[in-house]
Amino acid sequence: MFSSKAVEVVDITNNDVTVGIGYKMESEGVPKAQTRPRLGRNGFFCDPRNKDMVIFKAKIKDGIAKVLIFDSEQPVVVNIKFFMRRPNTHFKGRDRLNVLKANLPFAHVAAPDINNLAKFVLDGMNKLVYKDDKQVVKLVVCKLFDSECGCNGRTVVEVTKFDGRAN
Repeated sequence: MFSSKAVEVVDITNNDVTVGIGYKMESEGVPKAQTRPRLGRNGFFCDPRNKDMVIFKAKIKDGIAKVLIFDSEQPVVVNIKFFMRRPNTHFKGRDRLNVLKANLPFAHVAAPDINNLAKFVLDGMNKLVYKDDKQVVKLVVCKLFDSECGCNGRTVVEVTKFDGRAN
């Protein structure tokens, strides 16, 4: 389940230099992955993540105006950080608020796949932040274990205008 902490249009800065106007969102909760539609017993296709997508899109709509932030001709850069929920075995005590054990992994190398996580977010921003995800010309994605506030997982998304640089 997603609960949005901050959904806003912001001036995104990098080392005290304004990169440009963009879209930034932080969503608390375990990141969701895009799944394949399934064929039901009645012969119809169903999408098991449709409910999650509706909730995700509603959180985006709550935080932005009714107009697209980036028009259909604007190439964009999307930076997504998935912070996955840490298992209980990573904590010293039974309580998730206890201290983490030493020498724990930082990168999350288990399911869900990073491409399915990214696809869920990109599809969720269609017609809300940008017209279509084909406008994304640069995508930076990482999947790590969460290390903040109970380590329950969160997703951080930043979308900015493409400045023409590959790096």
